[in-house]
Amino acid sequence: MGNRNTGRAEEKRFQYSKIIVFVSGAIFIATLFFCLTRDYSSIYDASLHVAAVTVTGGVFGSAIVWYEKKAQAENISKMQLQHVKDVAEIEFNIYERKVRLQKELGILGKPDIGMDDEGMMHVDEQLGEAISKDQNYLDARMDDSTSEPEIQAYG
Repeated sequence: MGNRNTGRAEEKRFQYSKIIVFVSGAIFIATLFFCLTRDYSSIYDASLHVAAVTVTGGVFGSAIVWYEKKAQAENISKMQLQHVKDVAEIEFNIYERKVRLQKELGILGKPDIGMDDEGMMHVDEQLGEAISKDQNYLDARMDDSTSEPEIQAYG
């Protein structure tokens, strides 16, 4: 049981999205080159070639947009997962600080009823500072994870 990672580098998955972008780009460039090297005696000879360049260019552009949207979705999910990990780590740190403060004040394991007002205020101040600092960090991370990257349209 446990971790199955044996120390080897994680194998990279075969990504069809990159292949689609590459193949559609190659077809567009080949079509463009083919059409530019032809000798046209009239405008009617060029109409088929103009349509071919337009169609292959559209497919290539669509493939790029599709790939960018896929990458954006993957990145957002990774950032949200990192946010959950950060929240768990911060909550654990708050718990550790609380236990450490209780040990310093000698109230670990005692009910809160026997604690004087000064000791309670000290614990509250320390925890309040730690929580506000961590909350500011979380707010900044959340803003980063929910903002959408800007994708520019070409054409």
